[in-house]
Amino acid sequence: MASLWMYMPQQHEVIKWDRNRLLTWKDFQGKPQKDSDVAATTASGVFYSIKYGTKGSEVRVVVDVYAYFSPRQSWYHKDMADDHLLSHEQLHFDITELYARKLRKKIATYSFTQDADKEMKVLFNRAMKSLDSVQDIYDVQTDYSRNDTLQYQWKSNIEAQLSLYSSY
Repeated sequence: MASLWMYMPQQHEVIKWDRNRLLTWKDFQGKPQKDSDVAATTASGVFYSIKYGTKGSEVRVVVDVYAYFSPRQSWYHKDMADDHLLSHEQLHFDITELYARKLRKKIATYSFTQDADKEMKVLFNRAMKSLDSVQDIYDVQTDYSRNDTLQYQWKSNIEAQLSLYSSY
């Protein structure tokens, strides 16, 4: 299962996406939903902060964007946990990182005006709408990790896209 998206800082500790730091079951610290037939939930999202100002007619904008994982909001059923499911949940986090990179690329090529804050919210909301849709499609197509063939195809595709956007 997927994601939360925010542009305000979390009130608790989060894990920033890092290619050298994969998720472990110890990272999933939330309380499992007893009535859910879902084996695990990855609460990941995108954070941004924006600073901007004007000097004459020039608008200067600095935006920080990163993907994060929320341990307190992520959970799993221990009796359903295995390496395959963990890999599925990791890919949810990787998809979140991909959309953070896509947003950074859009920001890098965007010409902000004096309404930079409003413009950034629009860019962010569009990116998160796309991310939400892709996360849902991922779960449906892979049958929540149970379709091994499509799970492998998704993993390969997301890794390729992360490479494509590696400079962002």
